Amino acid sequence: MNQVRSSKLSFIFLVFGCLLSLLGALAPFWQSGHIVMSQLSLYLHDDSLADGNLTTVDGGLWWYCYSNTRVCNIYRLGEDEGAVWAVRVGTFFNVILVLFCFLVALCRCCYTGVGRNICVGIMAFIAGFLGFGVIGLFVYLATGGYGLKLEDWSYAWAFYIYIIGCSVVIIDSVLLCVAYPG
Repeated sequence: MNQVRSSKLSFIFLVFGCLLSLLGALAPFWQSGHIVMSQLSLYLHDDSLADGNLTTVDGGLWWYCYSNTRVCNIYRLGEDEGAVWAVRVGTFFNVILVLFCFLVALCRCCYTGVGRNICVGIMAFIAGFLGFGVIGLFVYLATGGYGLKLEDWSYAWAFYIYIIGCSVVIIDSVLLCVAYPG
């Protein structure tokens, strides 16, 4: 495969990975589950919600919404405050790095011709690795509820989109590093 074709292919993969990572990071919910309203009322310090019914809760990185009243709230941070902020900050830096890699690759493809893309490849690998660190930490926190102790919970579509985006960025980082001119 010649350098022009591999450079364009790596740029296409980077655009695809960037879009998926961005969509996954910006989507509102990463998990869904159920909670008894009395537990939710204890968490919110609101006695008006204290009935024994189950409600569906959709939770994201920043907030959660429960379905019977269509109310959304920001998570109160408890004992996992540092880990929750690590997920949020890691996601932010992952998106910034992926966007930066995308812009650098765009400039390399459009304005400076072809050449070694190893620096972009290394940055893309760091961005993808950071994304997988965020995923691992979120999985760890989600088993404990990520702020709310949910029953019968599952990951939402945005979580899987984020995983696919980070995977594509890591695979593309290898392509960027091994693409050699000439």
